Amino acid sequence: MYLGPNECKYYLYNPDGEVIAESDRKIYLISYDGNPCYTITKQEWVETASGGHDQFYIDVYDLKTGELVEVPERIKDVTNYMK
Repeated sequence: MYLGPNECKYYLYNPDGEVIAESDRKIYLISYDGNPCYTITKQEWVETASGGHDQFYIDVYDLKTGELVEVPERIKDVTNYMK
């Protein structure tokens, strides 16, 4: 699959080589509430009186189970959680 000159995909693999996460934005491994987790950034368009803008959300998933752990309102700097 050709993504284009400025597009890329990021993958997170388990030890068996299976893809457990895929994103068009970077995937970060973090410690969240003392558990190993990873983040996926989501983007959606938000309409406003002045037209609208892109809103970004960071979902946190458990690294072992892949289940959604938390949808923080906004994590501006994910590096604060990186270990």
